[in-house]
Amino acid sequence: MSESTTRSITFSPKELSTNDVNKNGIPANILGTNSIKFAVDSFTGYARMDVCENESPGSSTVVIAQNDLFYWFFESRDAVLKNAPKNPTPMIIWLNGGPGSSSLAGLFMENGPLKLGDDNTASITENPFSWNKNCHLLYWDQPVGTGFSNTNCDAGYMNNEDELSREFCTALEQFFGSDQFAKYQNCPLYLAGESYAGKYIPNIACELMANKASYRSVPALTGTAIGDGWMLPGMQTRIQIEYGFEMGFVDTKQNGELLSQCVTMQNQINEGKFVAANKTGSAIMNQLLSCGGNPNIYDVRTFIDLSTTLLEAYLNNKEVKTALSAECNWQCADNGGPVGDHLFADVYAPTDKQITQLLKYAKAGTLKMLFYTGNFDMSCGFRGTEEMLWNYDFPNIDQADLSKLELDRNATSNSTADSWRDLDRMVWVMPPNKTLGFVKSLDNLTQAVIVNSGHLAPMNKPKATRSMITNWIFDLPFPSIKPTINEEEILS
Repeated sequence: MSESTTRSITFSPKELSTNDVNKNGIPANILGTNSIKFAVDSFTGYARMDVCENESPGSSTVVIAQNDLFYWFFESRDAVLKNAPKNPTPMIIWLNGGPGSSSLAGLFMENGPLKLGDDNTASITENPFSWNKNCHLLYWDQPVGTGFSNTNCDAGYMNNEDELSREFCTALEQFFGSDQFAKYQNCPLYLAGESYAGKYIPNIACELMANKASYRSVPALTGTAIGDGWMLPGMQTRIQIEYGFEMGFVDTKQNGELLSQCVTMQNQINEGKFVAANKTGSAIMNQLLSCGGNPNIYDVRTFIDLSTTLLEAYLNNKEVKTALSAECNWQCADNGGPVGDHLFADVYAPTDKQITQLLKYAKAGTLKMLFYTGNFDMSCGFRGTEEMLWNYDFPNIDQADLSKLELDRNATSNSTADSWRDLDRMVWVMPPNKTLGFVKSLDNLTQAVIVNSGHLAPMNKPKATRSMITNWIFDLPFPSIKPTINEEEILS
């Protein structure tokens, strides 16, 4: 498999289709014995665009594909906050990762207004802990080939983050520039997502903020929230191995052998050999899981992976597809299928430059950033985010060294002002004493850990994660207590 394909492509918007979901409601199961209508406005549709390529420098463009990106929008349930001119309701865009994982999985299984049951009829109920209580919610299947999004030929698939970001931002411009959704242009905009969205979100955010004139209908980006994000593959693969060692999935000999392979993988990343790094990293993960008897890398408390079989049965039901105006079969792949094949070289490419740029925006006061993780996620959990933020030592961004395979835990800040390394992390509690997690915040940067959760924190802890996103967006305090670490007391 070759490295990422380099193309000179542009995206030409065609139309935005809209479908009023509440007009007829949607089936509440695959038997069609009940239906659901929402108390709020909800629309589905497609942002349609032509993919155009320059055959040679200076030549005119030719259309090489037609791409259609699927969206599902829900207004906020809280009527008090709806579109008040002086206090517009925030808009959260949610993206699942993969690459190739549909954001509708997040809608039905994590933070959306609908909740998938575990019975064999795929029953659907309303989710009392949906993130649309105080915010509008907008789910997108992206890049093309994910979920209900489709292309008419192989040339339509995205091959790198640059193409992917421009495709998605073109879709956002169509959405917010349409007559149907123009009224939301004054809403504070938040990009949120998990897993491989740790690569999507920084790239999309940089595209939006660097090219505002091209996306003038899109609301100003207010913040980014990345949950259990895949961002620095070299560092995070090493941490997967060490987490496996701590959990007893590998012994000392196996740990050493895998860490040696990890050094090879990091060298491949440093040399820009991302296809080779992907192959090495995938082999490391397979060996790690094999040594441990194949635990669930996304939640080490179980040896059973989460299944989307019921959700697939529901979304590919004829009546459901008709209610959603979906034009193809729904598909959800975790780093597989044509989406994963075309982004193969992207998986082990680091995202440090984009995160650095976003942290500079945060330092300047023009962007809020949240990183959150589940403590039982071995794939992209706490330590990867923790070591990344420690090395950045916000706001000392320019001094960050993210090339190391090992973390210098004795490093101190070089800044005389408050910095990330100087902060005391707080225990986030539900009064009087129920621990929800841990939180650390400095100016526009916040880090949260959700206890008793894995990779899919909003699914494992729906109430806590909604409290987290609400507190962060609306600048509300996290009820917390300061832990006691007193070296003098020990020495005495």
